[in-house]
Amino acid sequence: QTQNFIIRNLPSGTYTITVTSGNYDEKCNGTNITINAISNQSISTLGTLHFGSSLAGEFNSKSVTIHKTTGNNTDLILMFSKRGPGESAGLAKGWVVNAITIERGIKGMKLS
Repeated sequence: QTQNFIIRNLPSGTYTITVTSGNYDEKCNGTNITINAISNQSISTLGTLHFGSSLAGEFNSKSVTIHKTTGNNTDLILMFSKRGPGESAGLAKGWVVNAITIERGIKGMKLS
Protein backbone atom coordinates (compact mmCIF):
# COMPACT_ATOMS: atom_id res chain seq x y z
CA GLN A 1 0.00 0.00 0.00
CA THR A 2 1.19 3.52 -0.78
CA GLN A 3 0.43 7.09 0.23
CA ASN A 4 -0.13 9.58 -2.60
CA PHE A 5 0.45 13.30 -3.09
CA ILE A 6 -1.46 14.58 -6.15
CA ILE A 7 -0.65 17.69 -8.20
CA ARG A 8 -3.51 18.69 -10.49
CA ASN A 9 -3.31 20.47 -13.87
CA LEU A 10 0.48 20.82 -14.06
CA PRO A 11 1.26 22.01 -17.62
CA SER A 12 3.46 19.89 -19.89
CA GLY A 13 7.16 20.64 -19.62
CA THR A 14 10.41 19.82 -17.88
CA TYR A 15 10.42 20.05 -14.08
CA THR A 16 12.78 19.32 -11.21
CA ILE A 17 11.09 17.78 -8.19
CA THR A 18 12.99 18.03 -4.89
CA VAL A 19 11.86 16.20 -1.76
CA THR A 20 13.29 16.83 1.72
CA SER A 21 12.80 14.14 4.36
CA GLY A 22 13.80 13.71 8.00
CA ASN A 23 12.71 14.01 11.60
CA TYR A 24 14.32 15.80 14.55
CA ASP A 25 12.93 13.40 17.14
CA GLU A 26 13.18 9.90 15.69
CA LYS A 27 14.60 7.68 12.99
CA CYS A 28 12.89 7.60 9.58
CA ASN A 29 12.45 4.43 7.55
CA GLY A 30 13.71 4.25 3.99
CA THR A 31 11.22 5.56 1.45
CA ASN A 32 10.73 5.10 -2.28
CA ILE A 33 8.95 7.83 -4.21
CA THR A 34 7.60 7.07 -7.68
CA ILE A 35 6.46 10.00 -9.83
CA ASN A 36 3.65 9.12 -12.23
CA ALA A 37 1.55 11.03 -14.73
CA ILE A 38 -2.02 9.78 -15.13
CA SER A 39 -4.23 10.59 -18.10
CA ASN A 40 -7.21 8.77 -19.60
CA GLN A 41 -6.63 5.78 -17.29
CA SER A 42 -3.03 5.50 -18.57
CA ILE A 43 -0.10 5.65 -16.13
CA SER A 44 3.40 6.76 -17.13
CA THR A 45 6.29 6.59 -14.66
CA LEU A 46 8.38 9.76 -15.02
CA GLY A 47 10.97 9.24 -12.29
CA THR A 48 11.86 7.82 -8.89
CA LEU A 49 13.62 8.93 -5.72
CA HIS A 50 15.05 6.61 -3.06
CA PHE A 51 15.73 7.65 0.54
CA GLY A 52 17.58 5.29 2.86
CA SER A 53 16.84 5.15 6.58
CA SER A 54 17.94 8.25 8.50
CA LEU A 55 18.81 8.90 12.14
CA ALA A 56 16.99 11.31 14.42
CA GLY A 57 17.98 14.87 13.50
CA GLU A 58 19.18 13.86 10.02
CA PHE A 59 17.59 15.48 6.95
CA ASN A 60 18.16 14.66 3.28
CA SER A 61 17.07 16.30 0.03
CA LYS A 62 16.96 14.52 -3.32
CA SER A 63 15.95 15.75 -6.76
CA VAL A 64 14.82 14.21 -10.01
CA THR A 65 14.17 15.89 -13.37
CA ILE A 66 11.01 14.79 -15.17
CA HIS A 67 9.66 15.50 -18.64
CA LYS A 68 5.85 15.72 -18.49
CA THR A 69 4.37 15.36 -21.96
CA THR A 70 0.88 14.09 -21.13
CA GLY A 71 -0.96 17.40 -21.46
CA ASN A 72 -2.28 20.06 -19.14
CA ASN A 73 -5.30 18.19 -17.80
CA THR A 74 -3.43 15.27 -16.26
CA ASP A 75 -2.47 14.56 -12.69
CA LEU A 76 1.06 14.17 -11.43
CA ILE A 77 1.12 11.71 -8.54
CA LEU A 78 3.97 11.19 -6.10
CA MET A 79 3.57 7.69 -4.61
CA PHE A 80 5.34 7.12 -1.28
CA SER A 81 6.16 3.60 -0.07
CA LYS A 82 8.37 2.28 2.71
CA ARG A 83 11.60 0.51 1.79
CA GLY A 84 14.87 -0.11 3.57
CA PRO A 85 17.11 -2.87 4.89
CA GLY A 86 14.85 -5.41 6.57
CA GLU A 87 11.73 -3.40 5.71
CA SER A 88 9.00 -4.72 3.48
CA ALA A 89 7.25 -2.62 0.87
CA GLY A 90 3.95 -1.30 2.10
CA LEU A 91 2.39 1.44 4.12
CA ALA A 92 5.05 4.04 4.81
CA LYS A 93 5.24 4.50 8.59
CA GLY A 94 8.04 6.27 10.39
CA TRP A 95 8.99 8.67 7.61
CA VAL A 96 8.37 12.37 7.24
CA VAL A 97 8.32 14.59 4.16
CA ASN A 98 9.32 18.12 5.14
CA ALA A 99 9.09 19.76 1.72
CA ILE A 100 8.22 19.07 -1.90
CA THR A 101 9.51 21.67 -4.35
CA ILE A 102 8.53 21.70 -8.02
CA GLU A 103 10.65 23.95 -10.25
CA ARG A 104 10.11 24.48 -13.95
CA GLY A 105 13.20 23.42 -15.91
CA ILE A 106 16.37 21.68 -14.80
CA LYS A 107 17.57 22.55 -11.29
CA GLY A 108 20.36 25.11 -11.37
CA MET A 109 19.65 26.24 -14.95
CA LYS A 110 18.04 29.57 -15.68
CA LEU A 111 15.32 29.65 -18.32
CA SER A 112 14.67 32.88 -20.17
